[in-house]
Amino acid sequence: MKKKTVWAIILLLAVGILSINLPAQNRYYYKMDNIQAEHYISAARAEVQNNNLNLALTYAQKAVQANSWSKKAWDNYNDIVKKMVEAGGVKDFTAPVADTMAPPAEVQAQAPAPSDDDGSQFEGC
Repeated sequence: MKKKTVWAIILLLAVGILSINLPAQNRYYYKMDNIQAEHYISAARAEVQNNNLNLALTYAQKAVQANSWSKKAWDNYNDIVKKMVEAGGVKDFTAPVADTMAPPAEVQAQAPAPSDDDGSQFEGC
């Protein structure tokens, strides 16, 4: 009877220790640094005033990385991206996919031609 009680206590202690340690493993992924985010937001706003949008975008990205749950950091990032689009600093990605994915003509000329001489066919991906 005493052995069962001792083993039950040991088991409860082991489960308790493991349950305390598990949340500590993910602590890095949920790091939110509000002070650093505010610093980068103010630096980004200063660069927007200086009309240096590329550096402002970098600071805005760092603010979002410092605290990805901050609405203010995301609003700042979105505002800077909108200003870059208005200023023409962002490429237009409306080109047809076929034009952007086609290899150059010299690469196509070097590629071997497909052959169906053995009649085999492959299925799947």
